This record gives sequence, structure tokens and C-alpha cells, in this order.
Amino acid sequence: MIANVMINSQRLRIFFYLVGFSVLFLAFSGSLTHFHKDFSQLNTSLIRTINNNDIQLRSVMDMRVAIGQRAALLWHMTLTEDFFVLDELLGQLYEQETNYQKSRIVLLNSELDVAEKKLIHQLDTKINQQAAELKYFTDALIGKTNRDFTHKLNHVLSNHTAVINLLDNLIEQQQQQNIAIRKSSTTHMKDLLSEMIATIVVIVVFGTLFAIYVICHSLKQSYTLQATNRELAHVVGHDSLTGLPNRSLLLEQLTLILSSTKRKKEHAAVLFVDLNDFKPINDNYGHNVGGFLPAKGCRGHVIRPKGS
Repeated sequence: MIANVMINSQRLRIFFYLVGFSVLFLAFSGSLTHFHKDFSQLNTSLIRTINNNDIQLRSVMDMRVAIGQRAALLWHMTLTEDFFVLDELLGQLYEQETNYQKSRIVLLNSELDVAEKKLIHQLDTKINQQAAELKYFTDALIGKTNRDFTHKLNHVLSNHTAVINLLDNLIEQQQQQNIAIRKSSTTHMKDLLSEMIATIVVIVVFGTLFAIYVICHSLKQSYTLQATNRELAHVVGHDSLTGLPNRSLLLEQLTLILSSTKRKKEHAAVLFVDLNDFKPINDNYGHNVGGFLPAKGCRGHVIRPKGS
């Protein structure tokens, strides 16, 4: 019965240890998986947003270059008198208009926020308002119907400057967004890293405490088992009444001594004391005195503490 209880108790302890270490392992693995997933999502989001902003910034800068080139071409067209040069400049003007529209399409296909959509709407409105006036001005340059284009050129260039200012505002907004995104990502990365470190520290601390508990409990069980074994060995090898070694311990010691002397080629001696008519002492003076006398007498004749 006692053996079954001890076996069941040992099984429960082993099961408890396995569950504890499994929980710690799952917590550690789950935390690493969770933080790896968060880091991956944050990194993917950062890369996607930065790439989107880079596309937008590149498109807006190309649009600005196209508008600036168009203004420069219009200025050159007012200065030239050569029809062939004028025709070549007009072709370049159309090419810059095509470049502007291509960059605009790329910009519209990107992910735009509300502020960007508002600026693009203002930009399109401004461009559409200038379209008829710009066509009239280029037709006048080709036909040379009016020799004085100074006032009209200044007005057209002023309109181009207004468009460039809108594009500059859009470029500045893109740059500010890039800065804000990087700062926000850095903050999130720091927070996530701090959370990961704190979680790992907690898991390590609990794991260490659990390991210390397991070690201490195992040592305690080991010491208890050793003490129990010593107590059982003493009970088996000694008389319960006198406390003297009994025949079982004598045989055990003789076996060890014979084995040792045979191995070392030495001699050994055994002290044998036989007390006759000892029962009346127990009957008249009690078992305490009956146990004390032979123990005292034998201990006075032993050669070494382990003698029996």
C-alpha cells in the first residue's frame, strides 16, 4: 500500500515537472513567434509605405520637371523667329506634356491619402484652367499673329509658377510623410523590442524559479530517501532492544571484510562474546540494564569504531 502511494506520488511529481517545463517552452516559443510576426508585419508595412511614398515623390518631381521644361520651352519659342526651330520646340513641348501625364497616372495609381488627393485635385483644376489659355498662346506663337508676347508670356509663366508651387507643396508633404513614417516605425520598433525583452525576462525568471524549485525538491527527496535508507539499514542491522549490531550486520560486515582482506591479502579478527545465564539480568533489572551491560562490555573490546 505504502509502495503504491509512493509510486503514485512520484508519477504525479514527474507529470507536474513535465507540465511546468512544457508550459515554459510553449510560452517562450509562442512569444518568439508572436514577436517575429509583429516584426515582420511592421517591417513589411514600413517597406510598402516607403516604396509607395518614393513612387509618389519621384512622380511629383518628374511632373515638376515637365512643367519647368514646358515653361522654358515657351520662353524659347517667344524668342525664335525660325519656323523649323519653332516646330522642334513645339514637339518638345508636346513631349513634356506627355511626360507630365505619364507621371500623373503613376501618381494616381499609388496609395493616396486625403491631403494628397486634395492637392492633386487643386493641381488638376489649375492645369485645366490653363489649358485653353496655353493652347491659344502656342497657336499665337506658331502663327506669329502678334509680335509682342511679353505680357502674355509673363501671365503664362506666372500660371506655370503657381502649378510648380502646388507641386512643391506636394513634394514637401511627401518628404514630411517619409520622416513621420520612419519616426513612427522607430517608435513602434522600440516599443515592440521593449515588450519582447520584458516578456523574455519574465519567462526566464519564472523558468529559473521553477528549475530551482525542482532542484530543491529533488534534493530534499534525495536527502529524505538517504535518511530513510540509513534508518532502515540501522533497523535491519541492529537489535531493537540493545542497539547492538545483530547477526545480519555481522554477516554483512564479514562479507565485506573477507572480500577486502582477500583483495588486499591482509588478515582480520572477529571478537565473539558469549554471555551465559543473561536472562535473569533482564528479568530482575529490566531490559534497559540488560541492554546497557553487554553494549558497554562489547564497546570496551572493539578495536575500531566499525568493529562489531
